[in-house]
Amino acid sequence: MSDGAIARYYGRNVGMIAGLFAFLQVLVSVSSARANILLMHATQDVITNITNNIVQSPLNLLSDLAPTLIATYTSMVISGVIMLGFAFYAGRITAEEIGRHSGALAGFWVALVSGAIWLVASLLGAVILRADGTISGVLTSGANDRLIPQVVWLLIQELPLALLGLGFGALAGLIGAATAKITPRPRFAPGYTPFAPYPGIPARFQPYPAQGYQPPSMPVNPQVTPSMNPPANVPAYPPAPEFYQTNRDPGVQE
Repeated sequence: MSDGAIARYYGRNVGMIAGLFAFLQVLVSVSSARANILLMHATQDVITNITNNIVQSPLNLLSDLAPTLIATYTSMVISGVIMLGFAFYAGRITAEEIGRHSGALAGFWVALVSGAIWLVASLLGAVILRADGTISGVLTSGANDRLIPQVVWLLIQELPLALLGLGFGALAGLIGAATAKITPRPRFAPGYTPFAPYPGIPARFQPYPAQGYQPPSMPVNPQVTPSMNPPANVPAYPPAPEFYQTNRDPGVQE
């Protein structure tokens, strides 16, 4: 698996967890709007009367809807901060796995996945439940003839925030990668391990061909005392290839 695939893997998984908090934000917005749908209808009627030159004041109704607006936009900010925290975490664990160079990519994917969940959930709430707690939702929620304006104005508010979150998510992932504690790891194991000579055994009795891989700090041919010399007819082990060569009599027919 490539480094980019690993960063996307962590970013998608962590982004789904961040998307749960984005879904909770939509739930707060829609539920608060549905709880005050009568006030929203009254506000819409007042706005319609004003456009028809009927003097009325919507200030009292808007003051009653202030808690809905505060709950909606405050939950947006909180869910955005939570998303940045998850992007930071994704960048950090990605850096610990493959290095700091892919932390921003992991944070970007966290923001992308959670932002997509947020947008889809918001559109479903607006289309199915016909309610959202934004400023545009106050003027369009619950009205059968205002569904398209409700969706359009909701996207106008949320799409820039989602795009802005991509940049901040990548930045948070980069910062998370910078704070990661990375332990160097060998990427490739050596092809062979040099053999050290067995102590107290003459060089000709060492395992063949281990003599070629002896550490330079130890002599290749240690000093052999007369008592350690083997008989002449005893070969080294394993025998060298010359041991198997025999002198053939040219006069002998095979």
